[in-house]
Amino acid sequence: MLLTHEDDLLGSFIPCSPLISSHLTQRVFANQSCLPQLIDFIKLFYYRFSFTFYTDSLVINIGSPTIKTEYAWYKTTTVVSSTFQVTVAVDWISSTKAELMAVLTAVVTLPPDYNVHIYMDSKALIDKFHSIQSSSSSYFDHTRPNLKDTYISLWFILFTYI
Repeated sequence: MLLTHEDDLLGSFIPCSPLISSHLTQRVFANQSCLPQLIDFIKLFYYRFSFTFYTDSLVINIGSPTIKTEYAWYKTTTVVSSTFQVTVAVDWISSTKAELMAVLTAVVTLPPDYNVHIYMDSKALIDKFHSIQSSSSSYFDHTRPNLKDTYISLWFILFTYI
């Protein structure tokens, strides 16, 4: 998996081959309105090998009782492009969590043995991804430091898929 800024055109493919069935997606997104759409994308993408996603998110009405977040991705291809977008009303959200959810919803649709490029505009998310990736599996082995880490469960789910 490669996370880069949209300005970075020199990204390289990184092959990934998790053997994760769609039931994990069904558990992660249980009772979410986006689950049927994600399952449809899993079916649509199953026989494909190479993917390019552009992700983005938005947090609206910050500081009000009607705070919402939107996250989306756009998958480009030479055949058919696909777009995913969801709006979620939540009690507590940040732009970082919204960006992470955009990436996570893109990754959960991918089949085994895929190559993917993901482009985004969140440097904080890219830096965190590379920090976790460089520490290998040891990042999730130590409970105490991770208690202070925001969204550790979402990061763990993302790295489970990749």
